[in-house]
Amino acid sequence: MTDDIHAYEHWLKKRHKTTHTESYYLKLSQRQKSILKQLKQAGDTLEFAKSHIRVQDIVRFAATENVEFSLFTKGNRRIIVRGYYNETPIGHILKKLIDEKWKLSAHTHPGMLENTLKASPNDARFLLALGQKQSVVLNQAGRYKRFNVSGVDL
Repeated sequence: MTDDIHAYEHWLKKRHKTTHTESYYLKLSQRQKSILKQLKQAGDTLEFAKSHIRVQDIVRFAATENVEFSLFTKGNRRIIVRGYYNETPIGHILKKLIDEKWKLSAHTHPGMLENTLKASPNDARFLLALGQKQSVVLNQAGRYKRFNVSGVDL
């Protein structure tokens, strides 16, 4: 997860000189459009090679669709799940995530204000279920905060 965040921070620094907000409303790439086309409703899930999906992709998806997206990682594989405006249904894959020791790399909350970066009690409970100590929540502006199993922003 730390490598994902470092890569995301590096990507933010390398971007051309658009504002945070403007950059996420630019056109989606063909790759991003293809992925998003397969994630039509809440609960839709796709698995990819880690190199095929990045943290900044779920930020773009959230900005485009105004719903949550969650990104899980295990080794060189990733799972992306489309959510609703205020939650991501993962009950259908929860056993797989726990049994196979997937980690929540990041998830988005719709909106662009600072308060959208606050982890919910469900976010913290989910980390506990995965046996994970911390993760990251991002908003549609591309800003992020780390949080822990207590739901405390780090």
